[in-house]
Amino acid sequence: MIKHRAVRVLSELPGREAEVFVEDDGYLAQLRRNLPKPPNPELTFAVVPDGDQRSSMSDEPIANRWPLHFLPTGLDPDRVFRSLRSKPAVLAEALGTDQSQLQRRLDDLEGEDDHDWVNRLGDAYGRAHALTVLATCWANAHVDEAQAFAELVRAGV
Repeated sequence: MIKHRAVRVLSELPGREAEVFVEDDGYLAQLRRNLPKPPNPELTFAVVPDGDQRSSMSDEPIANRWPLHFLPTGLDPDRVFRSLRSKPAVLAEALGTDQSQLQRRLDDLEGEDDHDWVNRLGDAYGRAHALTVLATCWANAHVDEAQAFAELVRAGV
């Protein structure tokens, strides 16, 4: 199930940021089926489900519809984000907090499931800020994957 999240895709381009807010994969499938792609659009879209949804959705092109591109990795994004706890110095700097303070918080979050871990980190540091930091830290640690994904979305195919 896709969870509510914000994903920044093209943040390195001035004035261009793509955020996708969804509740579940059914919404994205319906959006893709019903949002036409005109011949010369002034705005561009891409449908971007979580990577772990590959088995339940198709990224095959649909005539006159916007493209669908899965997030990198085949894992739930909450699990991907939680894996960043293994780099507390990088995470603390990006969150703008002291590493020992962050480590105490991470210790408190031990035992939480992936979704709750991300939500509670967002409660502590601000949801939008925490999600942006987690996505940026992942992208910085996986430059090739992140760059390939951004180029795919930018290409609009």
